This record gives sequence, structure tokens and C-alpha cells, in this order.
Amino acid sequence: MTEFETAHDAVQRHAEATPNRLFLSQPLDGDVRDWTYAEALDEAKRLARGLLDSGLGKGDKVALLSKNCAEWVISDLAISMAGLVSVPIYPTAGHDTITYVMQHSEAKAIIIGRLEEPKVVENAFSSEVITIGMRYPTVNCTLSLQGLIDAHDPLDAVNKPDPADTMTILYTSGSTGKPKGVVIAYSAYHYACAACVEVYGVSEDDRILSYLPLAHITERAASVGPALYSGTPLYFIDRLDTFVDDLKRARVTMFISVPRLWVQFQAGVHRKIPAKKLSLLLKIPFLGKSVARRIREELGFAHCYQFGSGSAPISPLTLRWYEKIGIRISEGWGMSETSGLSCTNLPFRSSAVGTIGRPLPGTEMKISEEGEILIRSPGLMKEYHKMPELSAEAFTEDGF
Repeated sequence: MTEFETAHDAVQRHAEATPNRLFLSQPLDGDVRDWTYAEALDEAKRLARGLLDSGLGKGDKVALLSKNCAEWVISDLAISMAGLVSVPIYPTAGHDTITYVMQHSEAKAIIIGRLEEPKVVENAFSSEVITIGMRYPTVNCTLSLQGLIDAHDPLDAVNKPDPADTMTILYTSGSTGKPKGVVIAYSAYHYACAACVEVYGVSEDDRILSYLPLAHITERAASVGPALYSGTPLYFIDRLDTFVDDLKRARVTMFISVPRLWVQFQAGVHRKIPAKKLSLLLKIPFLGKSVARRIREELGFAHCYQFGSGSAPISPLTLRWYEKIGIRISEGWGMSETSGLSCTNLPFRSSAVGTIGRPLPGTEMKISEEGEILIRSPGLMKEYHKMPELSAEAFTEDGF
């Protein structure tokens, strides 16, 4: 495992080594805005100073409420650079959830971006909360994200946190009750990202599309995080109806999804080629390979060599179907409490289809006498925010 490094220091490293290399690519209404590493770093540092000049101080909580976009990543980097703590909220969250998370986390500011229903944000928090709007149509905010960037010089004294300092609080509903705030340290996030980089074999030559909610630990630590550390370009989608086009534009080499989307992709193929006919075509020498390649191209996977699935079990039959067309999907499993991915079937093993694979390097897993999965790793959460009793119950005496 690599030596401790924050995500914003990793971006600084890339900006110094290859300042003009593509970092973020955001389509919007037919146009595309790109950021090089140098440009994104500059904007993040300017925004960091803007946040501090707005009255925020070290350790204050800043909520992030938006669909995935390049500005989400820049905002998250700026929050860390300023020594603040990010509190992501799902862009699909309802009014009551937003209100609870804002109150429970004691967030003093919120950055708001792309939302399907901006009205759910109205009156969801105190008027004392600083509201900052991205460039997308959203609710009225007291400040503009781009305005803060334009009005400030880059922050010189970027936050150099202790590895144990809190980086983010992730609110997860679990199975019952109100959302729990999972407190993640800088060291835990770094471990999760570095372990994924090692297992994926990701490099700056890869290309990743970010579309699963960034408020979820999987996207943040198992997709975007590894890209930040390895120098991989990150692409985003414009809208759901442009998804496949955006996927093709990105020419992704790595793609992680959820079972529901894999099933939708499969159904889309069967609408064009009935299942029985496709099965016969794939069995024909040479022609079968050509058909499989064409399907991969139509799905946007012409350049993709690594595939993953998580968040829920996926049928082995679905995985076998994809394997026949040259898409070898590795299942994985993890939780917010473990900073994301804990185990995965990577490198892909056909004999392990239907399982969640092996633990990541540095992660230990075992089954308790009660039949629970026990996990110990550098990626474990610090605690549940403001829930000491529940936090104590979550850990064994030996740190699992």
C-alpha cells in the first residue's frame, strides 16, 4: 500500500507533473467543458479560499447536494483543501431527509447543483446556512460557486490533515431508523482508494465515467477516488437519455454499475436480437466473435476491459450471459462503514461467478459465531456521528 496522501495532494501531484492533461470532462446541452489538472486545481484552491472567506472555519461541515458533475469533484477537493468536512446528500433525497442531515451534521453551508426536483430543497434548512449554487438551474442561492472561484485568489496554505482527521460524513439509512452519519477519516479514504488502484491495476491511461451517486461511498471511493490518485481522466453524463452517447464519448476502459442497469442493458440487446437467435449466433465460429464485438461497441464498451457490479446481488445467469459476449463482470461488496469496497472477484475468475470474491489487500474478513461478517481494515469508519452507543456496538474488542 502506498504512503498516506490526501486526494487534493494527489491532484496537486498530477497538476505539477502533467498540468495540461485532461482531468474532468462535463457535457451539458450538447456542449462539453473540460478541465485540465492545472485548471481544476486552480479552481479548487480559489473555491477553498472563497469558502473560508465566507465565514467558514476549520472543521465546519459543508453539505454537497447535486447529481454527479465535474463541479462536485472540484467542490469536494476545495472543502478538504480548506480543512472543512464534506457531508454529501443524495440528489434524490426528500425534504425530510435533507432537513435531518443538515441539522444532525450541523452543516453551516451547502453547495447545490443539478437536481431533478429543486423544490424539495426549499425550506429544508435554516436561513443561516450559507447556500452556494453551481452553474446549473437550481434553487436560488446566496452565493455562486463560479462567483466564489472568480473572486478569489488560490489558497496558499492548503490543509495538511493528520491521517486520523475527519474527511467526510456519509449518511446512510441502513435498514431501519433515521440516517446514520458514517464518519470517515482521511486515512480510511486513502486506504480504500489505494487498495482499489492496486486491485484494478488502474493507470493514467484508463478512462472512467462517473454516474453512480457520488453521495454513495462506492462511487466516491471505488471509482472517482482511484481516478484521483492514479491520474485517470473522469467523464460525466449530461442526462439519462444521453447516457450511452456519453459512455461512448468517454471511451471508458473501466465501468462499475449496479445489477439493475446490467439487466437493462441485456434487455436492450434482446429487443434488437431475440435471446434464442443471439444464442445461436454466438455459437457460430468467427461470426459469434464479430456479433459479440458489435454488441460491446453498441453498449459503449469498445475500449472497456474491466467491469464491476455491486450494491445488490446479481444473478449468475446474467453474469454468464455477459461473459459470452466478452464482458466479464466482477462482483464486489462493501459498506459505507468500510469506506466502500471490501472484497471483489478481481481479477475476474469465471469459477468464482456468483460470489463476492476475495478481500482487498489489507482487509481481513471472517464469520462470527452468530453468522455475521466481521471486517477489520485501515478503511473502517471512525464512528457513527453523535451516536456513541451505536458506535460501540459496531466494533468488537479486537477491532473488527
